[in-house]
Amino acid sequence: MSNLKQLGRSLWLKLRVAIKRFRRAVFKSTAGIPSDDANAATIRPTWQQIKLLPKILSRPETYWVLALTIILVVSLGTLGFRWYLRHTELAPKVGGEYSEGIVGSPRAINPVYASANEVDISLTELLFAGLFRASGRELVSDLAESYTISDDDKTYQITIRPNLKWSDGEPLTIDDVIFTINAIKDPAVKSTLADQFRRVVASKVDDHTVKLELSETYSPFLTLLTFGILPEHIWQNVQPTNFLLADFNLKPIGNGPYVFKSFTKDRQGGLRNYILEQNTNYHGFKPYLQKITFKFYPDMETGLQALQDGNIDGLGGLPRGSKSKVNLRRYNLYQFTLPQYTAIFFNPQANEILKNKSIRRALVIGLNRPDIIDQALAGQGKLVDGAIPEGALGYTEEIKKYAFDPGWAGELLEQAGWKKAADGFRYKGENKLALTLTIPERDEYIQVGNMIRDYWNGLGIETTLQVVPTFSLQSEIINPRQYQALVASEIMGIDPDPYPFWHSSQNVAPGLSLSLFINENMDKFLERARQTVESSLRAKEYADFQNVLAEEIYAIFLYSPVYQYVLHKDIKGLDITDISQPADRLTDITSWYRLTERRFK
Repeated sequence: MSNLKQLGRSLWLKLRVAIKRFRRAVFKSTAGIPSDDANAATIRPTWQQIKLLPKILSRPETYWVLALTIILVVSLGTLGFRWYLRHTELAPKVGGEYSEGIVGSPRAINPVYASANEVDISLTELLFAGLFRASGRELVSDLAESYTISDDDKTYQITIRPNLKWSDGEPLTIDDVIFTINAIKDPAVKSTLADQFRRVVASKVDDHTVKLELSETYSPFLTLLTFGILPEHIWQNVQPTNFLLADFNLKPIGNGPYVFKSFTKDRQGGLRNYILEQNTNYHGFKPYLQKITFKFYPDMETGLQALQDGNIDGLGGLPRGSKSKVNLRRYNLYQFTLPQYTAIFFNPQANEILKNKSIRRALVIGLNRPDIIDQALAGQGKLVDGAIPEGALGYTEEIKKYAFDPGWAGELLEQAGWKKAADGFRYKGENKLALTLTIPERDEYIQVGNMIRDYWNGLGIETTLQVVPTFSLQSEIINPRQYQALVASEIMGIDPDPYPFWHSSQNVAPGLSLSLFINENMDKFLERARQTVESSLRAKEYADFQNVLAEEIYAIFLYSPVYQYVLHKDIKGLDITDISQPADRLTDITSWYRLTERRFK
């Protein structure tokens, strides 16, 4: 430090000497004025004289002046840059692209059908807007500006925002809302939402207000109004029976933050990718990302390979234990909690043994469910015992639980008349105790299914695994109810209403009930809960429902999974932790950005 001070002092002295010599030289160039230091100090050199500086100063003095000039310029530049940094901030910039891999393929990118296909839900999330939308686990307004509810909780009046437009520039009015609800209700359309709106009457109050009248109180009704609105001017000329066949299901006109741009198909006619671009007519916050490309893969392994090859920026629904396949220097791994459970659902119409409660009890206590979570999910799941997610209205710990007890399971099977033979399986006369377990073709389910099979085989129940591709699971297995026991996941959404999943009226498609039993008491609890606005009373109905469900063992609840989502580190702005369904990973995509710029604070 002392050497630096000496160097600076020496430099300054040399500069003063150089300045004096320069001023005297300049003074001499003026006509008839004595060259004393006092007068020379008052002379201001001209630019022509300054250019003579290198000729007047000695070589060492020239070097010192040049060095000081460089130091001055660098210092001023540094100070200016530091000031700029202090008074500006890094902000998102419009532009850039994002590509995401999805396992599966679209069937109908149409809000009235989307709930049957996870891929369709993800796409409609970006292409369409509804009256309300989910934000985490909360319900917030979207197209709706305000609403009122009558004293008897049966009439809702909803006013939409002014100046709304479709992506083609046509105005969006309350007529579009009414048209969409009526299309959902039309049996010829065969909407997956039909049962929820069958008893809802929609009427027009004015161009911006709709009145929705319910035949009976339904406490979570507003949560149903998150479906996207269809443009009447596009769909009014399509016959209801042809809705599923219309080109608009792949080339939609919507009102979401993005619009359809193009798609490409493979040689077999399947979609390879689907491209979206910004919707300039969007009513909400305009997105930063200008273009989004979805790429479709037949299975998760192919999707992971595309991620490793750098062909996509994001991939959702990663199986547990796949972290080692993700380059964490390039990607961020997010884990979201879902109001979801995975369970084994029973169809007694497909296998008579499932009508026997003792056998169902043996099946559940013959499974070491914590071990399945540890081994198949690498511990990334939480044990569940009922149909109401933890933290949701109606959740209770006070329901019957079943611990792993293979000894008791064997006794129950013996008491039911099923005796073990030399081959290790059980027989009743000539009949072998056998069961087929159907699972989706995904790594997580396959690992879980293998463990379930091993446990049940150990009890003497010959268990056969039926692995079904995810793209055909809905149409070939679930809709026709072609399974004996099915491993599947159910997502409760914003409101925990279990009616769509457990009421006996939902036992046939398009209903969502997968355990095909009829219990009048359980149905009554679910019906009353829907008609009860008071939260504490509604929670009591749900508790009674869960007690019956646990006692009768209409399904075996396994675990609540964690939803894993991988996103390239170049993509910023994702700021959510809880989601209501996998598609909600995209709920704040308008805030995502890839490019940045500095702006003054």
